[in-house]
Amino acid sequence: MGRILTYGFELVLVTLVKLYSHSYSKAAVVALLSLPFLVFYREVRDGYCTGGVEFKAWLLCYNSDLSAKVSGKWLRSIQERCFHWSPAASAAQKVAMSKLDPDPLPYDKLQSNLKVVKGRLNRPLTLSEKILYSHIDEPHKQEVVRGESYLRLRPDRVAMQDATAQMAMLQFISSGLPKVAVPSTIHCDHLIEAQIGGKEDLARAKDLNKEVYNFLSSAGAKYGEYVLHFGAISPCACGKAGILTVKGGTGAIVEYFGPGVDSISCTGMATICNMGAEIGATTSVFPYNHRMRDYLVATGRKEIADAADDNQSTLLSPDNGCKYDQIIEINLSQLEPHINGPFTPDLATPISKLSETAKKHGWPLDIRVGLIGSCTNSSYEDMTRAASLAKQAIDHGLKSKTAFTVTPGSEQVRATIERDGLSKIFEDFGGVVLANACGPCIGQWDRKDVKKGEKNTIVTSYNRNFTGRNDANPATHAFVTSPDIVTALSIAGTLDFDPLKDTIKGKDGKPFKLAPPKGDELPTRGFDAGEDTFQPAPADGSKVKVDVDPKSNRLQLLDPFNKWDGKDLTLYRHN
Repeated sequence: MGRILTYGFELVLVTLVKLYSHSYSKAAVVALLSLPFLVFYREVRDGYCTGGVEFKAWLLCYNSDLSAKVSGKWLRSIQERCFHWSPAASAAQKVAMSKLDPDPLPYDKLQSNLKVVKGRLNRPLTLSEKILYSHIDEPHKQEVVRGESYLRLRPDRVAMQDATAQMAMLQFISSGLPKVAVPSTIHCDHLIEAQIGGKEDLARAKDLNKEVYNFLSSAGAKYGEYVLHFGAISPCACGKAGILTVKGGTGAIVEYFGPGVDSISCTGMATICNMGAEIGATTSVFPYNHRMRDYLVATGRKEIADAADDNQSTLLSPDNGCKYDQIIEINLSQLEPHINGPFTPDLATPISKLSETAKKHGWPLDIRVGLIGSCTNSSYEDMTRAASLAKQAIDHGLKSKTAFTVTPGSEQVRATIERDGLSKIFEDFGGVVLANACGPCIGQWDRKDVKKGEKNTIVTSYNRNFTGRNDANPATHAFVTSPDIVTALSIAGTLDFDPLKDTIKGKDGKPFKLAPPKGDELPTRGFDAGEDTFQPAPADGSKVKVDVDPKSNRLQLLDPFNKWDGKDLTLYRHN
């Protein structure tokens, strides 16, 4: 999977149930997910809505006139009953959903829903089915036909980023609702442009996007959302290889299982799931295992790991004998590192064939920039492996022959690699550590070394390489691969190099061959959390004023939704 070292185990990749989706924007979907269900019910069991025969629910979009008539305490009571779990269950097991969310993990409610659906279907379920069916609304009554039914689901929490959260929050405000129905967070990481270095770029972003950050901060405070400033996203790891093409996973969930799963680190699994979007998959999942537990414990979430252990076999793993729509087997021991591109992740080339393929197609051999990190490949494991290669070059008197950038995927990773000396290695290698944000991966890169239209090659460990994505230059040949391969190619400075067999001349003129990279899955000294950028919502934000300048060219409050006419929406209902 784009690594210099591969694993001698078998991994089975599964394309699961065909799914269908409406053409709503992501922002609109997030806004809708944040709306509460107003529930009119006659029967309540164990303190929460059962979805029984006498239970009915409607999703209401109403304006401020109606919301003013609804008691906030009553609405919160309804939300707690229908979006979370019962007070009885909460008292039995009060494990917070995260270190930042006080709301408890809803495993009891999820198990209850799943039991109902399994009783109806009477067959083994895949992990993906368990995740979906445990979050189903009205599990006793809702139609559940695999590959056909449109499922009404109740999310546990909503996470947004600062670019799309702007419209999501503006739409939510126009609903007239007093507070979000589920725990929600806004992560500020997409608006930071890579230009000089981490500190300088972050200061510049704060100045350029001040009104956006003030809006998100005030809106989050008013409506009960938490705000995490500047790159507080979870780190991911691993490499890339294509088998299903950019459309092969469309309308499906990709579920992984098999003996190879346990050979991959938790952050490695996260990267593979991250890359699922590149084959068009709705989402990707791995079963819970000890590697995930190790990561949770290492990041201060042992109670969450313990709760997951208790639900591993029933909720967080597929049933024996479950059926999939398609099975693709991958033998990890036979995988060779690949590099994908240019211009599409569909074009995969084994590293042993890269030189001849590049020459055949006339791709620029000289690499102008090597870029590692971002959300896809910036775990501590990735950083230590890349640093081990950079250190080999330094020990032979060499630096990167290309410009070299490192984008930490989280404040935790940034602080930890700085503490453990990895940032110093990258800087001695000639690299620049950027802000822990999306940066060049999403085109937030103020690139100065080439002119638009100038043909050139860059190699990244990001997740996408479509034309002009990273630097807005349609002539840039962008290749994606693992951080290991990016670093090795940056040492050589050319695509005409195979790090598995070719040698490089050191400063003394003597050739040497790169040893396989070495890395630590988790830091031996634990993670350094770094700067605390978490902004909790106040207990009562009703008096907070949302900060939107009437003269703003970036933000504008929307007109409230029309008052609900008392009738159910039927236009988009699937019968």
